[in-house]
Parts: sequence; C-alpha cells; structure tokens
Amino acid sequence: MADKEKEKNSAINAGLVGAAVGAAVGATAVYLADEKNREKVKATADDIKGKVKDNWENVKDNTTDVKDKVADELDEGTDKVEEGWEKGKDKIEENKDSMEDRIDETIDKMDDVDALEDQKF
Repeated sequence: MADKEKEKNSAINAGLVGAAVGAAVGATAVYLADEKNREKVKATADDIKGKVKDNWENVKDNTTDVKDKVADELDEGTDKVEEGWEKGKDKIEENKDSMEDRIDETIDKMDDVDALEDQKF
C-alpha cells in the first residue's frame, strides 16, 4: 500500500514539475515574443558578457602581477642565499688559513719542547 502511495505521489510531483517548467517556458516565450523585451534581454546579456570579460582581464592581470612579484622575491632570496654562501666560504677559507697557522705554531712549540727535553737528558 505504501509503495502505491509513493508511486502516486511521484507521478503527481512529476506532473507538477512538468507543468511548472512548461509554464516557465511559455512565459519566457510570451515575454520574448515582444521585440522590445528581446532587445532588453540582448542588451542585458551583452552587458553581462562585457563585465565578465573585464573581470576576466582583471583576474589575469592580477595573477600576472602576483606571479611576477613571487618571481622577483624568489630571485632576490636566491641572490641573498648565494651571497651568504659565498661569504661563508670566504670566512671558512680565512679561518682555515688562520687555523693552519695556529697548528703550525703549536707544532713548532711542541718541537721546541721536545728539543728542550732532549737537551736535559
């Protein structure tokens, strides 16, 4: 019994939806039958089309601007990293030479100490 009731309701709903769609199509046809109304619809559609094109151009321009800014920032960041890397390498070289000098001095002092010990005994 419940299934038959659902089928009946479905058929009624389908009929109502069909009638509503038909009425909307009919009303649109009647509205567009008038030349002035067709011109208004065309003008509105053209206006919307123009606004969409303008907005699309703005989106493209903004996207390009953001892309360019990101690329510039990335280049700047890369330059800073490379500059820091070079400074670090230079500092390592400076410290390496200094450390080598200190090591040589320490070895010389140890040799002197060894020589002194050899003289005592």
